[in-house]
Amino acid sequence: MIRFRLLLKRSLFIPALALLGGAACAQAPPSSFTPRVEPLYERCASLDGVSGANEKVEAAIASLKSGDVSSRKNAAETLARACDRRAVEPLVASAKSDTDTGVRVAAIEALGRLGDREAIDPLLELIDDPDWRVRLPLSRTLCSFQVDRASYDVLNRLVNPASMQIESEGDLYARCQGILMICQLREEAFSRKAVLFAISLLDLSASEHKRIVEATMYELGKTRNGRYQFVTALDQSLNPNVRLRAAYWIGELSIDIADESLKRAAAEDRDPRVRQAATEALAKLKKEEK
Repeated sequence: MIRFRLLLKRSLFIPALALLGGAACAQAPPSSFTPRVEPLYERCASLDGVSGANEKVEAAIASLKSGDVSSRKNAAETLARACDRRAVEPLVASAKSDTDTGVRVAAIEALGRLGDREAIDPLLELIDDPDWRVRLPLSRTLCSFQVDRASYDVLNRLVNPASMQIESEGDLYARCQGILMICQLREEAFSRKAVLFAISLLDLSASEHKRIVEATMYELGKTRNGRYQFVTALDQSLNPNVRLRAAYWIGELSIDIADESLKRAAAEDRDPRVRQAATEALAKLKKEEK
């Protein structure tokens, strides 16, 4: 079990954590807990309703109170496509209080697709939900709003909450999905801290935990901001272990924009381990160019 400190300030770097030298070879056996990068939701351009859809929307809202779980879930999925403001309040109620987790998840996802900012505060109340399955879709939904307070809470309460242990693979999976969603944001400051936190998670010792984190590292290379933030960590981190890990993953992810940073680190870094990691990463990049 590991306890992580809350990121209270929007500073460039998270506090240094005790990182081990070297990076483990990634192994990714099949698992339901394998993080995958996803695009942020394309929210409704407006919430004025769709012509001729009034009866359909009203029926779906009524179905959210059905005694049948499948009907409630289907209703939430229907409302996600409706672009009708009337759907927001009942979906918030379902996200908060439905007795079925699948329905709550569908309602959270629907609110992300609708994009009404009035839903942000009620959704933020769910970040502390004890069920990781509820927290899991929150990162994509909240980040899709591209609003600082929502992104900040995803980073500092969902991904890296204060005084909360990693309880299970599902819990870690939800956090890692949050890291990936943060790295899809336009605001890069959040991504910077998310990548540094991901690097710190490489110290988890349980084999399944390490697999989840390493899968996340590979997916970070596919995000909007992840690749650049590895380069920033190599260039700017005061922690040699962070620079070491950044150099390794730059090579592993074939981040070609890091060429000059790697050359500088290979020649000038104060830590010989970082110089070696940067040299090896450069060799990988050159090999792939051929």
